[in-house]
Amino acid sequence: MDFSRLCYEIWEHHRGKVIGVFIGLLFALAVIKIGFWPTLFMVFCIIVGLLIGCRIDGDIQIEHIFRRFFKD
Repeated sequence: MDFSRLCYEIWEHHRGKVIGVFIGLLFALAVIKIGFWPTLFMVFCIIVGLLIGCRIDGDIQIEHIFRRFFKD
């Protein structure tokens, strides 16, 4: 099996794990480079921006997300 076929098989069967590893790697590198709290703030801002963008596009309702996390 050649390398490109192996990469394709891994991507097809373990996509979530591969994405998780890359996100973890990026988070670790950011913590090493700029520190924990600035990295956490940056991640928070990215999530808020994503939620606002999804809300503008009409893809999701922010209220549903809050209700899912805060059921009471």
